[in-house]
Amino acid sequence: EYFFKVPESMGARDAILLDPMRAREPRCYFVASTSDPFHAQVSDATRDAMFAAMALAQRHRYILLTKHGADNGSLRRYMLDPRTPDRIAELVVNYGRAWGSRLLPSMVAATALGLRDRDPKQWPIPGLILGVSAGLQVSYNARVLELLAVPAWRRVVSVEPLLEPVDVMRAYTHGGTVLVNPLARASIFAPHIHWIIVGGESGPNSRPFYLDSALRIANACEATGVRYFFKQAGRNPVLHGRELPMLIDGHGGDLDELRPMLVDKAPADEWLVRLNKVREV
Repeated sequence: EYFFKVPESMGARDAILLDPMRAREPRCYFVASTSDPFHAQVSDATRDAMFAAMALAQRHRYILLTKHGADNGSLRRYMLDPRTPDRIAELVVNYGRAWGSRLLPSMVAATALGLRDRDPKQWPIPGLILGVSAGLQVSYNARVLELLAVPAWRRVVSVEPLLEPVDVMRAYTHGGTVLVNPLARASIFAPHIHWIIVGGESGPNSRPFYLDSALRIANACEATGVRYFFKQAGRNPVLHGRELPMLIDGHGGDLDELRPMLVDKAPADEWLVRLNKVREV
């Protein structure tokens, strides 16, 4: 896992954006893992630069998570703005001139043309897994609907930290009406969630992580064919309303430490199977 930061200045931008170009072997970049590319203080010009760099290095995979973008409307505004692919295409051409020794002119031209023509092979950016984070049902409802409204190569929801039972198969309106099942795949072209990440809160004073709720999410993913990744149990795991012993690993990512605590707790056998397979699902 590698990290692709939000450039803080024009001077830093080239060095950061060049990193995917330098990496010849396919990697997975966690885009701006310690910030949010759709925060109100991040400009469209900076977003354009990041998207252009990803468009020119499609051998990699990119995971971009936002919560501000779903809350403040910038995710929908940026991704649905008809001018966005054109601005990115212009930067692709400019980067092709500036970094010519690293880029094939034919590839640069094809990428820019595909963006301008809204070719589905170029827009949305191939390899970009766009997602939102939500640890509460109310935030899941709102942010998932924003995510489904925008074009994306793949969509992911990070339910981390999971702070209460979240029904991932239902996104509700404020009035309580079930509006959509985000995991449902009505057709191969219908927008839906491809991947869900679940985890608990780490560090001191961490809030409870409800393992049985995480298991229900795992079962929902399995039933709908959605990829599921159990990242960590956090520092304070709870099963059936009872706290388990505080974990030594502050992140709760050591599954060998967690597994013995579940041996005598139904449905332990289901959890043991899940713990053994979640990282490969």
